Amino acid sequence: MNDVSPIDLVYDPHRIYAGEGQRVASLSQEIAAFHAIGETLRQPGDPGTRRPRTYILDRIGWEHFRSVRGLSGVRLREFTPRRQIKAAVGAEPPDWLTDDAIVGCKLLQRPGPGAMVQANWAATVAEWVLPGITDASSFQEWLVRAASATDVSEPLGLAPLTDWLSEQVRLLAASTIPMPDVVADLAEHLRESASPVTFANRLLRRRALLPLTRPAIDRPLTVPGLPSESPQDLARAGYLTLPFPLPDPMHGEISRLMCRAVRSAQIERPDTFERAVANLDALWDGVDAELDRWLQVNPRGMTEAAGRHLAGLPGYAASETAQRLVRLFAPPAPVARWTDLDESFDQWVNTYGSYIERMFYRRTLPPEGEDPAAPFAKWVKANPTVFFNHPERGYLTVAGTVQKTLQAGRPVILILVDALAIHVIEAALAEFGKALGASPTQVRYSFCPVPTITAVCKEAILGGMYPEQCHGNLQQTLLKRYGLTPDQLQLAAHWQDAERVRVTRSVRLLVHRDNRLDEQLSTYTNYHALRESFTPIVASLARLVQQWVEVFKHWHSASPLVMLTGDHGFTFGPKPEKDGEATDGLHRCVELGDRKPDDAELRDESLTFLDRKVFHLRGSYLVARGRSSGHGTMSGWWLSHGGLLPEEVIVPVVEWFGDQQALPFPELSVPDGAVRDQGRWIFNLLLANNQPVPTSGGRIRVTPVGEGAGVSVSYPPLRPGTTHTLAFEVPGADLPTAQELVFEVTLSPRSGDSPAPDVIRHMQVARARQFVERTQDQAAFEDMF
Repeated sequence: MNDVSPIDLVYDPHRIYAGEGQRVASLSQEIAAFHAIGETLRQPGDPGTRRPRTYILDRIGWEHFRSVRGLSGVRLREFTPRRQIKAAVGAEPPDWLTDDAIVGCKLLQRPGPGAMVQANWAATVAEWVLPGITDASSFQEWLVRAASATDVSEPLGLAPLTDWLSEQVRLLAASTIPMPDVVADLAEHLRESASPVTFANRLLRRRALLPLTRPAIDRPLTVPGLPSESPQDLARAGYLTLPFPLPDPMHGEISRLMCRAVRSAQIERPDTFERAVANLDALWDGVDAELDRWLQVNPRGMTEAAGRHLAGLPGYAASETAQRLVRLFAPPAPVARWTDLDESFDQWVNTYGSYIERMFYRRTLPPEGEDPAAPFAKWVKANPTVFFNHPERGYLTVAGTVQKTLQAGRPVILILVDALAIHVIEAALAEFGKALGASPTQVRYSFCPVPTITAVCKEAILGGMYPEQCHGNLQQTLLKRYGLTPDQLQLAAHWQDAERVRVTRSVRLLVHRDNRLDEQLSTYTNYHALRESFTPIVASLARLVQQWVEVFKHWHSASPLVMLTGDHGFTFGPKPEKDGEATDGLHRCVELGDRKPDDAELRDESLTFLDRKVFHLRGSYLVARGRSSGHGTMSGWWLSHGGLLPEEVIVPVVEWFGDQQALPFPELSVPDGAVRDQGRWIFNLLLANNQPVPTSGGRIRVTPVGEGAGVSVSYPPLRPGTTHTLAFEVPGADLPTAQELVFEVTLSPRSGDSPAPDVIRHMQVARARQFVERTQDQAAFEDMF
C-alpha cells in the first residue's frame, strides 16, 4: 500500500519551517488553498504518483483548516521550537524553555552546541546564545566572549539562564578580585539586568578607559567629553585585568580615544612623556605612531622607566614601531671605557656603536667623566702604526683582500661608502641582505687613516697605500696597485656614475664610491631624519650591487667577492661653542701643511696635533680629540667627521660570498672563421686561459642558435697563459654569405670530482671566405671515383 499523501499541512506558528511549500497567511490565501486541496483530493488515480502539495499554516490558519486535517490523503506535520530543540540536542527541553523563549533567544537561527553542555540546560542555552562562554577559564575571558556575541536580544528573560550566568561570573570573578562584596555586586548586577552582552561591554569599556577617567589631580591623559563615571564603578573596574585586544568595534573606538589623548598631551604638555606612558594600560592601535611623533620633538622623554613600562604593555610584542622606539630612544646601558686593542675589540665596537647611536637619537652627550671614548684619542696618538701595520685591523687589509681574491681568479666588487659609520652599519647590512639574498661571510672592523676626511682616506684605503703616497688619480692608483689593464677595471667615482657602469666579461674589479651619505645628509640637524633618509639610499645601492653581482655571475657562473666599507665614519653633535674653534663645521680638523701649531692652538685641550711624518700624511693637521659641548643639545646638531672619536676612526669591513671558490673559464674565439662544407660548419675553436690561475676541464657543446643538439667534445684544463684548439664540424642550415654565424656554446666544467653549473655563451663567428662550397651531392659524386 502506498502511504504517500497528496496534501501536506505544516503547522508552523513561529515561522521556523524552512522547507518548500506555500505559506498561507491571509483569508484570500486560505480560500484559494481550500479550493486547491478539494480539487486535488477529488482527482482520480494513484496518489502515490502525484507530487504532494505543501501548505504552511500559522495558529489561526491551523484552526481554520480543522475540517481538512481529518481527511484521507492529508498528512499533518508540526514544526514547533521545542521539537526542533529536542531534535538538535537529543533531549527534552525543560518547561521554562518555552517556544516563545526559544524564538526570543533566536536559538534556531544560530549554530547550536549539538549536544547538552555540562548536562545542564541553562549552560546549554548559554553556550547557544554566547558561543564559547562555558569554556571561559577567567573573568576576563568571560567578559570578552560575552562582549563578542552578536544579535542577542536583551534582557534574556529566562531566570534559570541568568541565574547560571550570574553564578559563573561570581565563581570566575572571585579568583581575580580579592573583594567579596565587589564580586557579589557584579554577579547581582548581571542577574538583575539579564543582559550579559551589555554588562560585559560596559565593564570592559570602563576598564579600558581608566587611564582617561580615573580620579587624579593632574591626570596626564585626558579626552574632553567623556561621560563621568561613579567612583564606585571606577573602583570596580580597577580590580579587573585588562583583556587585550578587545572585541571590535570597541577596540577601534578605545584606540582612537587613546590616540587623541596622547596627541593632546604631546601638544599641551610636551615634557610629560614619561607620565603619559606610565598611564597607558595597553599599546592601542596608532598610539605607537603618536609616541614616535612625540619623541621627534622631545627624544629624551623616553626614560628608562618609560621604556621598561612600554615594553611590558599588551600589544608591545606586535608593534615594530614601539620596539624600535625603546631600542633607539631609551637611555643606553653604560659601556666600558676604551683601554687597548685586544681580542674584545669587535665586541666593544658593537656595544659602543649601539650606545652612541642611542645618544645621537636622544640628542644628548655622554655625561662628563662617563664617556667611554674619552681615552681613545690619546691611544690613537700613542699607537700610530696600528692603522698601517696591524694584520687584521689596519686599513691596508682591504686592499690585501682584494689583491688575494683577484690573484685567485675571482672578480671583486668593492664598495666604499663615504662616512659609513659603525652606528649605521646595521641598517646597511639589512638592506644588502635583502637585495643579495645572503648573509655576510665576514663582518669585522678596521681603523681608517686619520684625520678622518675623504681627501686623506679614500685613495689610501682603495689603493692600499699611505696617504702621503696618494696623488688624486684614483684610476691610475687602482690599475697600478692591482696590476690591471684599463678594460679590467670599472670605476664609478661618484654615486651619479653608478647607473652607467657596464660590466663586460673582461672586468675583474668594479670599484664604486657612494658619497650620498656625506654629501646629501650632512645638512640634517636631526639624527632620526638622517637615518630615515639613509635607509632608502643604502637600499638603492644594495639593489645596484645585486644587479652587478648577477652580471658577474653571468660571465663567470659564480658570485664575485663583494666588499663594503667606509672611508671614515662620522659623529653627530651640536655646533662648537666658540666661533674661532679650529674646525670648519663638517670637518673637525684643520690642515696646517708643513707648519707646526702655535702656542694658542696647543693650549686648546679640545684639539690635538697630528704630525704628517708620524701618520704618513701629505700635511700636518690639528684635529678634535673629543666632543664639542655646543650651544645646546636639543637643536642645531649635525653630521661631522675629521676628529679622533671611535665612530669617526673605526669603520666596518663586510664581505659577501667570501667562502666561494673561483672557477675561471677559458675565453673562446674562432680566429679563422667558419667554412661551409657538406651541410656543416667547420672551424677551429681556440680556448685561451688569460686568468692568473688554472682553468678546469670539462665538456663543451656547440650548437647553431635554435637548431638541434649540436656537437659535444671534451676540453682539458689549461695552465695560466696557455691555449688549446678544438676542431668542430657542426651540422646547421646555410645562411646568406654576408651574415655572421651565431653559435650557442655550453661549457660544462668539472670542479674536482664533481660537475659545476653549466655556463652558456652566445658566440659570433665570421664566415670565412671560400671560392667553392661543396654540397653533399657533389661530395657523393666525387666519392664514386
